[in-house]
Amino acid sequence: MGGGRPPGYVALRPIVLVAETPSLATSLAGLLEAEGYRVIPVPDARSAQHVLTRPKEAEGVLVAVSNAYASETTRAWQEGSYGDRPLVLVGGRDPMLRSHGQLFVVRLPIRFDELLGTIRQLATPAGPPDTTGPLGPLD
Repeated sequence: MGGGRPPGYVALRPIVLVAETPSLATSLAGLLEAEGYRVIPVPDARSAQHVLTRPKEAEGVLVAVSNAYASETTRAWQEGSYGDRPLVLVGGRDPMLRSHGQLFVVRLPIRFDELLGTIRQLATPAGPPDTTGPLGPLD
């Protein structure tokens, strides 16, 4: 049995999931994992910053799950703590916060088809598919 990737395989970026609201984040993590994403759960914005410095997670998609009025991760993102990395905020309650530029706000109740579409767009690398297996190019 071969251990390589199938032709046309596209390696999805990992999802760094900030669980500001743990119960909602646990449900979302389960959904994303069922869709084939590698989810890295973290408890707070500082932990997310640390994870995103690791080489294997450096291209990760930042998703914050917060049922609070003011999201700690969103505040850090607005202050520039994540550079030009996009942020998907799920459940934020600040009515003045709107999707714009690299910020994607998903309100409650969550429409999973729209959320997954946004995450799929951000998690799919630009460029040609990865056609290499662990030992080199696939035939």
